[in-house]
Order: sequence, then structure tokens, then C-alpha cells
Amino acid sequence: MHIERHQQMLRNATSETLAAVITQMKQEHPEAFQIETGANETLSQRRFAYEPATPLPMAGFNVTRKDAAEAIQESMRKASERTVKR
Repeated sequence: MHIERHQQMLRNATSETLAAVITQMKQEHPEAFQIETGANETLSQRRFAYEPATPLPMAGFNVTRKDAAEAIQESMRKASERTVKR
């Protein structure tokens, strides 16, 4: 988990400063990024609902924001239907 200062840095970052903020965070707290190499590397196998801001390994990324929004709406509709049936 990122420390509070890093969370605040991310909230305040702009598209122009985000790369510098991430670089600083990696230098100060590298274990927070959980990026393993070799046989322990799992990040490239994960699936993301939203496109990450930086080009980290993301072979499992396959959901556009539009598709994710539609999936969320559909999920909420189904949850609402289940609630009504109870």
C-alpha cells in the first residue's frame, strides 16, 4: 500500500507530472509496485478493467472503458432485479 504522501502525490498529479511522480515513488518505495521479474512475475498475466496510465506490462488488458462502463451498468441492473425478487 502506498503511503499517504504518495497517495496525495498521485491525486495531485497531472498528465504532465504523472511520470515524474511515479518515478519518485518507485525510488522511495519500490516494494509498493509489486513488480516481480522472472518466474515470480505475475503482472503481465493480470486482467485490467481500465487502461493503466503508464505502459506497465499488461498483456491481460482487454476491456475498453466503454465496455467496462456497460458491464458495470449491466451488473447493477441484475443486482437490482435480484433485490426486487427477494
